[in-house]
Amino acid sequence: MGKKILMLSLQDNTASGYRMAESVGLNSNNFMEYIVLIDDFTGHNATKSPFIMRKKHRVVNSWDVSERVLNHAQGLVDNADIIHLKGDELPRKEDDRYNFYGLYLPKNTPSIVTVAGSFFRRGDNAVSMPKHEMSEYLDNFDIRTAITPDLNYDEFKGLYIPHTIDCKNTPNLWKARKVPVINHSKSGGKKGTKVFVAAIEILRAEGIEVDITFTSDVSHKEAMRQKAEATIFFDQVSECGWYAMSGIEALSMGIPTVAYLSDEAIRQGNCGNTAAINCGNTVESIVHTLRYLLTNYDLKKLSEKSYQYAKDTYSYEVIGKRWAEIYENM
Repeated sequence: MGKKILMLSLQDNTASGYRMAESVGLNSNNFMEYIVLIDDFTGHNATKSPFIMRKKHRVVNSWDVSERVLNHAQGLVDNADIIHLKGDELPRKEDDRYNFYGLYLPKNTPSIVTVAGSFFRRGDNAVSMPKHEMSEYLDNFDIRTAITPDLNYDEFKGLYIPHTIDCKNTPNLWKARKVPVINHSKSGGKKGTKVFVAAIEILRAEGIEVDITFTSDVSHKEAMRQKAEATIFFDQVSECGWYAMSGIEALSMGIPTVAYLSDEAIRQGNCGNTAAINCGNTVESIVHTLRYLLTNYDLKKLSEKSYQYAKDTYSYEVIGKRWAEIYENM
């Protein structure tokens, strides 16, 4: 007999939580519900999950919520065997109970938190905006997990359980081109786009032929199409020190992926065998990496390695079973 698991997210613009929930449902006998509280989508990729709070038009930080829907959601909370919070937001302590945006979480129900981004990230940089003390994560959850290894700090005392993607039936889409194409998804200036462009200009000045395409403000379907047309995908050289879901999507299609991978993230996630190529985080290191890939490397072989790595590391079958084992042992 499986367990009833309720996962809650304040918002889920890239559907990473939905994928987690679906992977568990397809690869275990557990019953998993997923609720996203706010329909505050970026337009890049809306989640398939129901939400219970609709953002008021043109009103900042204000939402409408149906009392009937909220009461139904509270019933799911009260009857869950495990509460799983996905995201960096934490409930507020109110007397002897915890309030998560109008939902009251039972004090004695086993709980998990999965941190996922800037509102948890530690450090003094543009991608670190922590909203809660580390002690709040340590004291209030039975199990702590991080969705990228850069977030799995030693003091977090957690597990690194990666993003997941439904890639079982995705073919390897890489193909050789006379003039290589490097695709890059821009995101608010946080992915090192200027450094990337500076490196490309140097390579072209050396006589290396390369085209670049930028993905921005398009549907998720179109972003995936553009990525699939690339010879190489350049993900990011941000202070995160790891690649995001966009890079995982590229790997799953067999598109060799380049990003800055910090020593800390590699160690914290035990990720020394990743198929993504570490390009460092300077113009010089990016030039060196791309020059080598474009002139001396067997990109077809790297594509095959990338494709298999995604299947072995991020597939629904692999990650769904990892989550199911955690739930079943709680």
